[in-house]
Amino acid sequence: MAIFDDRERAEEAKFAHDEERLFRARALRDRKLGIWIGQTFLGHDSSSAEAYAQSLVGLDLEKKGDENLVIAVLARVNANAERLTENQLRRQLDIFMADALTELSG
Repeated sequence: MAIFDDRERAEEAKFAHDEERLFRARALRDRKLGIWIGQTFLGHDSSSAEAYAQSLVGLDLEKKGDENLVIAVLARVNANAERLTENQLRRQLDIFMADALTELSG
């Protein structure tokens, strides 16, 4: 029975570790996205882009996945007469997520 208990604890620890890593990767991804949006579409300098990035971190914490983040970014960018499609934004999110996961693994 102890073997099963050890296995269960190991599985729970792995799950907790994976969830924490995913949480950190999403925060890093959102920060990277915010800096990119701020500098590319909103004309912010580096400190303003960083502030905008921090405002984005955590928008997807609700159980809606990335929807809050996508809606907020598209509304802000397109309100400034810039054009960013949802597909372009989601593609960039994927790129930044891959970058974040790589950074956290290294």
